[in-house]
Amino acid sequence: MSNLCKHISCLTLLLLAAFLKMPAQGLPSLGVAKEIQRGTLPDGIQYYLVTNPAKKGFADYALVQRGRRDPEQARSALRELPHFSSRKPYRFLADNGIGYGEEGYISLPADAALYRFRDVPAHQQNVADSTLLLLFDIASTYRKPQAIIISGDIDPARIRERMGLLSMMVPTLDNTYKGEVYNWNPRDTATVLLSLNTTEDVAAINAIFNTERLGRESMDSPQALISQAYAAQLGQIVRERVERSFRAGGIPLAGFRYRYQDSAQGPGDERHSLTVYTSESRLDAATQQFAAILAGLDRDGAGMAEFQDAKDHLVSEAKRHAGGRRLSNAEYIDKCVSNYLYGGNLASEATLSTFIVSRRLSDERELALFNGYATALLDSARNLTLRFDLPDRGRESAGLLQSFERGWSIRAGQQDFKANFGDTLTLFQPNPKNRVRLRGEVAEPISGGKLWTFSNGIKVIYKKLAGEGEFHYALMLRGGVAEVNGLQAGESAFVGDMLALSDVASLSAADFHGMLEANGISMDGAATLSDLRITGRAPKSKLPLLMRALLSLAGERHPNPEAFAYYKSSEKLRIDMEALSPRDVNSLMDSIIRPNYFYTPRKEASCLRDDLPQRAEQYFASVFDKVGDGILVFAGDLDEDVLKKELTRTLGDFRAEKGYSQRPRVESRFASGSVTCTAESAPGVVGGGERGVHVAMSADIPFNLDNYMSFHVACALIRRHLTAALAEHGAYADLSANLELFPAERLTLYLNCRPCRESGLPEGISPDEPEALLDAVREVTRSLERLPVPAADLKAYKDLLQSEMESRLNDPETLIEDVLVRYSEGKDLVTGYKAAIQRVSAASVTDIIKRLRDGAEVEYVII
Repeated sequence: MSNLCKHISCLTLLLLAAFLKMPAQGLPSLGVAKEIQRGTLPDGIQYYLVTNPAKKGFADYALVQRGRRDPEQARSALRELPHFSSRKPYRFLADNGIGYGEEGYISLPADAALYRFRDVPAHQQNVADSTLLLLFDIASTYRKPQAIIISGDIDPARIRERMGLLSMMVPTLDNTYKGEVYNWNPRDTATVLLSLNTTEDVAAINAIFNTERLGRESMDSPQALISQAYAAQLGQIVRERVERSFRAGGIPLAGFRYRYQDSAQGPGDERHSLTVYTSESRLDAATQQFAAILAGLDRDGAGMAEFQDAKDHLVSEAKRHAGGRRLSNAEYIDKCVSNYLYGGNLASEATLSTFIVSRRLSDERELALFNGYATALLDSARNLTLRFDLPDRGRESAGLLQSFERGWSIRAGQQDFKANFGDTLTLFQPNPKNRVRLRGEVAEPISGGKLWTFSNGIKVIYKKLAGEGEFHYALMLRGGVAEVNGLQAGESAFVGDMLALSDVASLSAADFHGMLEANGISMDGAATLSDLRITGRAPKSKLPLLMRALLSLAGERHPNPEAFAYYKSSEKLRIDMEALSPRDVNSLMDSIIRPNYFYTPRKEASCLRDDLPQRAEQYFASVFDKVGDGILVFAGDLDEDVLKKELTRTLGDFRAEKGYSQRPRVESRFASGSVTCTAESAPGVVGGGERGVHVAMSADIPFNLDNYMSFHVACALIRRHLTAALAEHGAYADLSANLELFPAERLTLYLNCRPCRESGLPEGISPDEPEALLDAVREVTRSLERLPVPAADLKAYKDLLQSEMESRLNDPETLIEDVLVRYSEGKDLVTGYKAAIQRVSAASVTDIIKRLRDGAEVEYVII
């Protein structure tokens, strides 16, 4: 047993009493969520049925076969099956809108084959029954242990009855198969890997630590949860140290990522993967600094304040899920596959969250245990793989390893990066003489909450929602980026970022946001053509601190030249890193549809000028002078009386000068017709990997709820037909949409089509090259107006849309988005949505599709 496994085992026994108030003899099961039913059929097939209404009318189906490793055998089952002689199985699936995922229909973990069919139309009983029959047909071709998993809007009793009948056609399985025995093979030396990417200057430094996996008997126990909890805290602490130390050293940082692949995610070793994205020109310095950070944790451990912050962050996330976070069907499939193959838990989100929140060990004792965990994991060579993904072919692995080893040898004492973040005394203190009174209260139709007007003219919207001690907030101030003096074309995309670069009160920009994060408060700024908005979430106990922070941001801001210089160097890398990602391709297509647009949201590093912070500060000062021209929104678990009391105490200290911002007159010229562009890409950790065909279709369509709801149904219909068209070409599609209300009312649909992995496709199907894939996509896009709108599909998509809208109104984040659209853009996305959905017809959907077809189109092919 590895040192880390021994440490986790002892730690589990020590913590059980503190976590669960129970003796630590044996490891209790975490239980099974009430929505999950499982059992075994007469032929030996196990089943998992999950009732999940998250996607009304649809379900995900899966079959997992232990020990099946031959990809060709697995693929052949989708080419021909006993009950699908008149139509190939994959054609049946695709023709009914059940498309490939990134891996096709099949994924092949080292010890199993997993057939996965997403978005089965459960509302069409014949299709759902035939898909179940298809699973049993595949099962009949294999004798080793298998399990069927179905999650979605289903009737479990009916499915169990049907499975009982279908199981008769499957020979009894040979359940003596136990799989391969896992062996832990530790290494004493580091392995170094090099790969190339297509960026100009972005380098990824990836440190991967392998550890021994947990035994199956420990998987459905607190031991696995403790591993996950400490891994999450480790990632948070390393992230904070990387961000602060790279900033202090002037080393650009495009991003940091931590991923823990635990024993529930595969049959092999556990893997802790920590990645920094930096400049290739500073690679040696970044490598040494990254190594020094890991070495410091290994030798000296974490400090109390940063450990406490990481634990608080973990507990906040757990509380967010304690009310029972709704998992997607895909997440439930993963959960059940993990249970079947590796023994992973089937506990509810509420159970898992409660376990994390309920621990009662002293901070001093738990810090010592955590530091033991970190020391057992981290090492300069043992079980370490270093992967460098670079744009430069001239680097050698030996030199990069030397840089890492030099960094590891740097002797640094324990650094407590969070030491000063609890100090909030410098923030603005409300003046008791400036108290305001509540002047009026009316019902607010968008949120279903209340609209309050205070004596200084400031308006507040309040909506009580379930939230386990947390609420979301927004401060919207009218007056958009056009008010920034001397603005140049393309510069507006960066204006919102400048707010986070200002020193606030006597805190630096980094320390101000670090202080907020240490108190569980998030705060993000964005500047649009219509307004400046500050959004985030906070624990309800931190409402007074949030209000003081907003007052400080509104009145005690100072541009920080050093923060801007560091932002500029790092942002350039982020822009480089995201080139040809789906988001970047979509914004690129937007810029083609709307050429030379002055206020483009697409970021170009060349458009960021050095004096922007000073000019943006003048703009911020202007809009913060007119808080009465905006609106404050609170939604979540927040007591109404407590909020009113706090608002009367603090709102009077905002400047609320009379005056109203006018929308600018903006020239927004759109192209017409169709254009095709081509770009090159290549695989790598950074950039690349986006080979495929991307299409944007955009049209001027006046906004009203009827058009908006018809557009949603049209997108679902196009997705289904695109799924069928791509089946023979070994590709999958992601669809997304955008509603623009200003400066033009416009709807845009994005189609991102990429090749699947060949090992997951039916026998005889290979992923086409992008040039050939373009022809398949055009079969759909060039004949949109002729797409049929079957009555059954129309009803199903309308039912799904209504369910999604209902969920949206109960989510504080999306509810606030809808409120801001109403009070900033003057458009109502909510009122009367049920009637609007009912009015959606085949004719209205066809009309929207025809307008999209007649609008502007960009085809972007990445080869």
